Amino acid sequence: MRDSSIINVSLGAQRTMTLRTKKTSTFDSTSSSRQTQKITLPHNSVFVLGPKTNARWLHGIRADKRPWSEKSEPEKAFDGERISLTFRHIGTFIDTEKTKIWGQGARGKTKEQAGDILVGGEAMDAMVIAFGKENHETEFDWDKHYGAGFDAVDLLPDKAVSVVTDQMGKVSEGAKEKEEARKEQAKEIEVEKPKMPEA
Repeated sequence: MRDSSIINVSLGAQRTMTLRTKKTSTFDSTSSSRQTQKITLPHNSVFVLGPKTNARWLHGIRADKRPWSEKSEPEKAFDGERISLTFRHIGTFIDTEKTKIWGQGARGKTKEQAGDILVGGEAMDAMVIAFGKENHETEFDWDKHYGAGFDAVDLLPDKAVSVVTDQMGKVSEGAKEKEEARKEQAKEIEVEKPKMPEA
């Protein structure tokens, strides 16, 4: 939901959350001048990302490709495995039959105004593009991009957006932007797999 915090609970092996200023922040947009902060997430820790920080900074846990022997004891705890529980305030709802959608993120704001759920298509493309803009723009206009709402669901990266080509094999107008947004979305949900010591 708009202006809400994201809360992450870490259980298991220690990880490091990386925060990095967005390219369009008030800082110089070159990658060498973007600010970076690293926050250790030990077992049983809670990380709260407030809306102002989320507006200015990208966040993520990068895959740790160091050899097992170079990791600290807290990083190797629980055989290097970690469970991450993320809590977000959700203001969009789906009925029990999974056919209708309403709420802050949908076009119909009340249950009485609920619309049919759309899977894929232009609504999904527009939503993925809006997510990409929110992730990269510090002066993101929430009302402009999300205010009207979307009745789309299913954000699996391999289904969210497909590049459409015409019979001549040319990429359709807007498809390149959609594909870039899909790639950015996929980066955000990349799964980390711990490297176990060799026997």
